This record gives sequence, structure tokens and C-alpha cells, in this order.
Amino acid sequence: MICHWRAALLLSILYLLVGCASTPPITRVPAAQAHCMQVFIDDDTALAKAGVHDAQATSVAGHPYLRIDRLLASFTDALSSTEQRAAWLARAAALDAQARALEHARLAVPPDQSREHELQRCRATLLHALKQDQAAWSALRRAARVPDDYSTARRAFGIYALSSKALLQGVKRMQRSARPHMLDASAADALPTERYGPADATAPTQSNVVAASWQRDALGVPRISADQLTQLLARHAPELAIVTASRDDLPGHIHRTSAPYVDDRRATLYTQLAYTRFDDRVLPQLVYAWWFAARTARGVIDPLAGPLDGLSWRVTLDDDGAPLAYDVMHNCGCYHMFFPTARLRTRALTEDGTEPPWIPFTVPADWQGRLRVVLASGSHYVTALAPRSERPSARRYDLRPYDQLRGLHDGERRTSLFDARGLVPGSARGERWLLWPMGVIAAGSMRQWGHQATAFVGRRHFDDAWLFERYFERAASNSKVSPSASAAD
Repeated sequence: MICHWRAALLLSILYLLVGCASTPPITRVPAAQAHCMQVFIDDDTALAKAGVHDAQATSVAGHPYLRIDRLLASFTDALSSTEQRAAWLARAAALDAQARALEHARLAVPPDQSREHELQRCRATLLHALKQDQAAWSALRRAARVPDDYSTARRAFGIYALSSKALLQGVKRMQRSARPHMLDASAADALPTERYGPADATAPTQSNVVAASWQRDALGVPRISADQLTQLLARHAPELAIVTASRDDLPGHIHRTSAPYVDDRRATLYTQLAYTRFDDRVLPQLVYAWWFAARTARGVIDPLAGPLDGLSWRVTLDDDGAPLAYDVMHNCGCYHMFFPTARLRTRALTEDGTEPPWIPFTVPADWQGRLRVVLASGSHYVTALAPRSERPSARRYDLRPYDQLRGLHDGERRTSLFDARGLVPGSARGERWLLWPMGVIAAGSMRQWGHQATAFVGRRHFDDAWLFERYFERAASNSKVSPSASAAD
């Protein structure tokens, strides 16, 4: 351990790096803070040396005990009260604690309990000091930014200003020609598909979760209990209807040894709770991700084909707990489609040279709840949506937390499906050589939550906190939603 005066000097330099000329330099740092900062720096050094970094949340420069996502980053310019700051810091500290625990579990020799307790104590010490230091808080707010997943340098070398114009026309043609169908239940039943539903066949189709019971923190983020989340996930879990031509069309359970692979004997949907900011509110989102062994090649040369494929289906809930919108993408960030309900209307968008949102149709009001998502064989494109079937699904899937993908068993050790860049190793696609001028790193590769760029022309991310606000507004007849209403049909 270096002596306290060297740690204090290092801490001062870190604060200066995230400050600006108007911020007075920090010349004296209490020994406890200096020691605690060094504890986190040493831990980060060991984790980096072992190559076990978890990329889902972003570390805050100069504050190694905090990590943020795009939701937290969206609040940094509007934290006016002490309560809001405390709520923001609590969430940022929790993200770091969660990621650090996953990283420690991947080490050949994980830290002992005394080290874990020291990290917890030091995080509390540093948080307390930060709350008392206005200059440090101002510096933190400037540093709390999540970088996008685009390479400006690649765009410059690829003459993006010209190459993007041709690609944009291709995107618009695809959106016009590859529109999913809206089917009724009987038409969907007639399709030659294998249907998958939740393993718990007794899960209620009506939720007894009442949105009014959601408490909110000082940021306005709903506090949804574990029991409430379980009910909501069961309530809105999609029915999958897949045209099945090979084992590449069987959703499975992710494992990893030397490389990731899918056990298609055990269908699994990986779930998580996310949030979006819309209409001056923070709304909850239910996310369901599933995986296939591969995207099947259509010929000898198919730049879109390769190992591992998957999709993520998201349900955005309104203030009353009913669905506000659905959207879906492939786990590479590709083919992102929105399916708003009648509660929304599309904003008038100007032609600004970026990809327009892909909105095939509005979901009818009587489809509330669990929808049927129809997928093509091989490509796994979404070809149709339909209301859920009244008949039980022939096959079942389990619901498991998405975070299990960040802590897979690899023999005696734990590992992650994702590498330190948030990519799935071994899922590279040939299209990356064709699309590199668009700036998306490893285009076509499967990605971790928080790293899914969803537009080649422009910049857009699946987890953007303002994504729905950007494209939608409330329909006139739904301008007021009572949060006291039930989520039931």
C-alpha cells in the first residue's frame, strides 16, 4: 500500500482531471478518503490485469466507486435537491457494487470477505465526502457521461457524409418492403410454427399489480418490488411462434466453456427491468432476451450469418401499469422495430438525414398483455404479431434474470457471455467489413445491454433514456392517464 501523502496527491490529480479551470484545485485530502480511493484503484488494477471487466455500466472518471447507465446520465444536468443527489448516488454506487461483485467472481482467486468489507466501507466513506463537497459534486456531474457506441474516426475515414446517404435509402426500402403482418389469433394459429410460452402455465393473464402501489424515489424512478416484478414479467411474457427448419431455430439456454453455446433442450428467456423517460415521467420497461445457436447461412457467402443469434422484446408500461408500447430488436442492435399502442402517436419528424424509426403498425387495444411474436426460420426476422393464443403453447420456456449471462459457470470459475467491450466473442459477422464506414464497432456481433447501437445512419441506442420521447407523444384521447388504475385488462 502506498503511503497516504502519495494517495492524497493521486486523488487530487483525479479530481483535477474531471474538473475545469473554474474549479478550485483540491490541495488537501483527508487520509481516510485518500486510503479509500487507493483501495478502489488497486482493485481496478487487479481486475484489469485479469481481464474480467464488465462493460454493462460505465465507470465515472475519477470516481471508481461509481458506475452509471444512460438513465442515470440523463439526470446529471437536473439534480437540484439534496434528495435527488442522494438517490442518484445510491443508484450509481449500486451499479458499481453489482458489477464489481460479478468481476470478483470471475477472478481465479476472488477477494476474501475482509477485502469486500473494506470496499463497502470505503464506498460509504467516499460517498459521504462527495455529498459534502460542492466542487467535487460539480466535477462529478461533468464526468458522468456514457459514451456512445460509434467510432467517429471510422466514420471520418469511411467518408460517412457520402456513404451514409446510400445506406439510408436502403434502410428506408427495407422498412417499406419487410413490414411485419398484423394477424388475428386464428390466422396465427394456422402458421406452421413451433409455439413457446412461459413454463408456469398457471401464470395469471391479469396482473394484480397496481401501478399506484409503486413508490418512487426522488428521481421519480418507480420502486418495483421483486414480487411485483415477477408478476409483471409473467403477465407480459411474449408467446414465441417460430418457423422451425433446423436446430438454429430452437431458442435455448446459454452456456460458456471456451466459447459461448446454446443448449436448445432448455428454452430460456432472460429478463430484466429497465426504464425510459417519457412525458415528464420515468416509466418501467420489461425486457425479454432469447438466444439461438446461429443465424443460418442462405448460401456459400452470407455476410449476415454466423454463430449465435437472438432477439430482445421490450414492453414499456404506462403510469397505470398497462402497455404503452412494444419494441423489438436483434441482440446485435439490428432491425429495431417499434409497435406503439393507441395511447401514442408518432411525432412529426423532419428529414434530418438519420434513420427514421421503424414503426410497422399500432397494436390494437384488445391485444393488451401477452402478445405472440412470429419469427422466420434462419434469419429470425419478426414477420408478424398476433394476440396470444387461447390454446396452450406446445413448448415451454423458463424466465431467468438477464444478469445470469454476466455470471456463467465455466468449469470451476465464473465467466461472462460478454467480453470487456460488451461484445459476445465468436459472434462476428461478415457484414462488419461492409458497414465499417457507419462507425458501429463489429457490426452484426451480438452485444451486451447498454452497448446496442440501433442505427447505422445517425446515432441511437436501445437503452437511450429519451428514446420514446424522441419519436412519440401521447395521443389526444390519452393525454391524461390515471396512475391509480389497475394493470389488469
